[in-house]
Amino acid sequence: MTNNRIVIACLLSWLLFIPVTWTPILYALDFVNALGFTFGAVVLWRYTPGAFWALYMIARGKPIGRGAMLVLGIVQTWLAMIVRTLAIWRWRWLVEPVGGLDSIVMAFAAWLIIGGGVCHLAASTMPADKVECPQLSARLLWGALVAGLMLGACIAYGRSNAA
Repeated sequence: MTNNRIVIACLLSWLLFIPVTWTPILYALDFVNALGFTFGAVVLWRYTPGAFWALYMIARGKPIGRGAMLVLGIVQTWLAMIVRTLAIWRWRWLVEPVGGLDSIVMAFAAWLIIGGGVCHLAASTMPADKVECPQLSARLLWGALVAGLMLGACIAYGRSNAA
């Protein structure tokens, strides 16, 4: 799958969100959060080796470049997405107690997002470098999509049986 096709597919997916607005909001959130979780897991799986390499280089006192800094920002930001999603799921499974999202876990997720943003901003001033990542395959993208839909269906099914 070419980069241009991926960008076009992502832009077209915005149109696919329109029917989501016609579904009950809690079911829509179940599916969207499940997709975010599975794609986040795939992003972490692919970028974590590069992040460990960047941290290794930093620990050895060696400079890193733009690519390594972007990888660190990507990992932090997607880790925050997964932490946030898990905290929201826990809150929902506890029948949405008042103040349940006012937790240190949610503050940690926001903190990770800030750190990811700092890495992204710092990368814009750094020299280019190359961080090795395995080639992206359509199978991986389809796998994350299918896994997210299946997870969302399981969560929505559990919600309908609990009601």
